[in-house]
Formats: sequence, structure tokens, C-alpha cells
Amino acid sequence: MNQHARQFEDPALELTVRAALSKPWDELLDEDFQRLRFLHAASRGLVSLRGIERCVNLQSLSLHGNRISDLEPLTGLQRLEMLQLQNNEVANLAPLSSLPAVMWLSLSGNRIEDLSPLAELPRLWHLGLNGNRVADLATLSTLPSLDSLLLDDNCVEDVSALHSLPKLSGLSLEGNQLEDVSPLSPLKSLRVLNVSRNPDLRMESLSALTQIIALKLRGAGISDLGALSGLTQLRSLSLNDNAIADLQPLSGLMRLSLLQLQGNRIVDLSPLAALSDLVCLVLDRNQIVDLAPLSELRQLRSLSVTSNRIVDLAPLLRFKGMRKRSTLRLQGNPLDLGRGSAASDVISVLEKREARVVAF
Repeated sequence: MNQHARQFEDPALELTVRAALSKPWDELLDEDFQRLRFLHAASRGLVSLRGIERCVNLQSLSLHGNRISDLEPLTGLQRLEMLQLQNNEVANLAPLSSLPAVMWLSLSGNRIEDLSPLAELPRLWHLGLNGNRVADLATLSTLPSLDSLLLDDNCVEDVSALHSLPKLSGLSLEGNQLEDVSPLSPLKSLRVLNVSRNPDLRMESLSALTQIIALKLRGAGISDLGALSGLTQLRSLSLNDNAIADLQPLSGLMRLSLLQLQGNRIVDLSPLAALSDLVCLVLDRNQIVDLAPLSELRQLRSLSVTSNRIVDLAPLLRFKGMRKRSTLRLQGNPLDLGRGSAASDVISVLEKREARVVAF
């Protein structure tokens, strides 16, 4: 490469731009930079973005997995719509305030505390901020186009600033310090919510969120599911790694198609017997002995009951679901799978019905 033509502070960035332009040797001219619309520069060991300001027509820029801290060179990229900066060393977002066209912004895995520069991004549709140091969400109330917001593993205690986001449909707040999520109840567009690993979360604050169709509450120390009984629009519910024994509050959630309950204290499955839309049910690492209550679930196509206390597989022969192209996982149960045993005979019948059985 002609050293005299070097126009970037970071040689790795110059190599990336030259590769994107298919121009490895000759001097880069203004017209070369201007024809660049998309640039993928992820995991290149980049430290400096100096020189990228000449790529004035960039619409999509992927920079994740580098060591970037200074975003100043991005300030002139007025046409930039998608910017991926996750897993860098960014703390100061001020340069982003001059990028009004940005709609997709990924900033997870940085050192961000102050979100105020984002107030100048009215078209922002997706914002990823997982794994930062964010506590104050006030700025986000000024983003009317926001549809998807990821805030896992931050320092958030108060979500009241989000109540005025009319288009917000997906929100992830796993691993924060939440107690009350009731301020989210006015969000009529909210459909997907993840509040896993918030150990102080008051379950009753979820009861007003009747609009959501997918909820994750993993690792939250939950034992009482009563607050979920009125969330009748739920199609997907993840309750892994809690302290749940009583499933009765779920018995009326008739639209559930995916239910994940691994790592709890469940023995009795009878409250699930009428959930006729269930397609996928995960019950690993519980204390289940009897599968008979699931026999009428005609739509069931995937059942995982690994590491339970199941000895008798005979109820599986009466299952209305779990036939052709279905999957059954049984590993880690105290089953006698020797040749000619009752359990191995049941598995043979299921396999003849073209179900896939994983027992070892």
C-alpha cells in the first residue's frame, strides 16, 4: 500500500475501506468515498475512526467488537441510518447527536451512563444498550419512534420515563434493579417484555400489563404466579430458574403456545391439562413423576422433561400430540432403558409413530 496515500489514522480501517471499494493500492479519491454506502468493520481491532468522515454517503456502518472510544469522526455522516457499536469502549455519545437519520443504534457492551445526546435522534427505531451503566431513562421519553429497546444488565430502577413511548413493542430489562413495572401499563403497543433477574420485582406490578404476548421472568426468585393469571393474551412465557411449585394460576392462559419452566419445584402438571394451544413445553430440572395430565394436549410437538423423577412412560402412549415430527427429551430421569423394559417398549412405539425420542 502506498504510504503517501494513507488517509486513515488506523491502518486496519483503511484496509477495510479499501476492501469494500475493491481498491487495494491506488489513491482513494473523493468519488471513491462517496460511492460507499455500507461498511462492515466488525472485530478488526480498530482504535481510531479518523478518516471515515470522508465516507459521507454511508447508510450502514458495523463497528462492533473493536476498541473504539472516540465517535467524533462520525459527526458528518448525515445519511447514516444503521450504526452498530456494541462491544467497544464508548462512554461519550455526544457526537451521535448530529446524526438525525439514525434509526437502528446498537451500543451494548460499552461504558455508557449519559443518554442525553440521543434526544436528537427522532427517527430512532431500535436502541440496544445492554451491558452499560445506564440508570436514568428520562432522555428516552423524547424518542417517539422507538419500537425496540434493550437495557439488560444496567442500573435501572425506575421505568416511568418510558410510559409515553407510543410505538414501543419490545422491551428487555433483564438484570436491573426493578421493583415496579406498572408504569408500562399505558404502552398499548408493548407486546414483548423481559424482566428476568430483577430479584426485587413486585409481581403484582405485572398484573396490569394485559397487552403483552411474550413475557420472560427467568431467575427472579418467583414462587407465586398469581399476578400472571389475568395476562390472557400471553403466547410465550419463560419462567426458568425460579422457585415455582404451583402452576394453577397458569391454567387460564389458553393462548400459550410456548411455556418454559425448567429449574423449578414442580410436581403436579394438572393445571396445564387444558392449555390446548401448547406447542412447546420445557420442564427440565423439576420434580415431576407423572406425565398423564399432558395427554390431551393435541398441539404439543416438543416436550422436554430432562432431569426429573419420571419412571413410568406408559402415559405417553395416550398422548394426543407428540406424534409425527414431534420431539421428546427424557435424559436424566431414573428410567430402566434396558432391552425389553417397559420404558424401552414405549419409546419404540413412539418412534414408530415417527416421534423423535432422546433418552440418553
